[in-house]
Amino acid sequence: MTVAQLRLHQIDEQIVERVRGRGIRCHPSDRKAWAMQQGDAAIDLIAAIFAVDGRDIRKPTRCGMEVGRVRHVAMYVCHVTLQLTLTEVGMVFGRDRTTATHACHRVEDLRDDADFDALMDAVERTVAYTLRIDRGEIFI
Repeated sequence: MTVAQLRLHQIDEQIVERVRGRGIRCHPSDRKAWAMQQGDAAIDLIAAIFAVDGRDIRKPTRCGMEVGRVRHVAMYVCHVTLQLTLTEVGMVFGRDRTTATHACHRVEDLRDDADFDALMDAVERTVAYTLRIDRGEIFI
C-alpha cells in the first residue's frame, strides 16, 4: 500500500461525542489509566477517520498493510499529539516500546511526502480537537 492510498473519511458528530466520552473518565494524575483511555479513544477515532475496524488496529498479531499503516499512524499520534511516552504507546497497543518507536520513525520518514504530511496534520488536528488537547490552537 502506498502513502497515496491512505484516505481520510468524514466522521460525524456522533463518533466525535462517543470518542470524547471515552477519553475523559479518569484524571491525568492516574497516568497509566489516563494513557490507556486517551489511547483507546484515539484508536477509535483514527479507525473511523481511515474507515478500518478498531479491533484490527488493537490485534496483537500482524495484519494487512492498510491496517498496519493506520496502526503506525495511531501510534505516532498517541506519542506526538497525546504526548504519551513510547512505553505508554506500546502498552495501549499491546506491544513493546521498541515497536512504538519503529512506528513513529516510519511515520516521520513518510512525512517527507507533502501529501502525507498534510494528511497527518489533519489527523493530528482532529484528534487534538476531539480529545480537547491544547496545542496552542483555537478551536471554534
